[in-house]
Amino acid sequence: MAEQDEIYREIARALEHVYGRVDLDIDGFVVSYRKVICRNSIVIITYVDGSCLGKWLDPAGKHPESRFMRPRFSSLFSGRLHAKLLRALPKAKAMEMTRPKLISYDPFWGHERTLISHLKKNFKEIRLHEPAKEKEAPQHELEHIPV
Repeated sequence: MAEQDEIYREIARALEHVYGRVDLDIDGFVVSYRKVICRNSIVIITYVDGSCLGKWLDPAGKHPESRFMRPRFSSLFSGRLHAKLLRALPKAKAMEMTRPKLISYDPFWGHERTLISHLKKNFKEIRLHEPAKEKEAPQHELEHIPV
């Protein structure tokens, strides 16, 4: 558990500054979170295995990559209409009708704390991704010919 807490601290440290980046190994996926400037605000964007596809944002799509995105909930009824429904219908039925529902997934996170709390809640084991070491470039065979 202490190891996971250290990883969460490392995530927060990496995303503390603009253009920060952290790569994680989660359930066989390489998930990258990058802090960028987007439309005059600073957000953290999610990449799964190096890409971010729109089909992952559909809640009915059942894509495993959606787990790394931010879920967006919304109520179909406004607060005023909610109050009217509570007066007109039985409370249990009105609460069920006006309960916020998952409408989509969003690749943007507003703050690293919300990202970390999502990761803590949904994933048991998270590791920092360490890129594979590059092999030395083979030397050209002509360089080894004795003169």
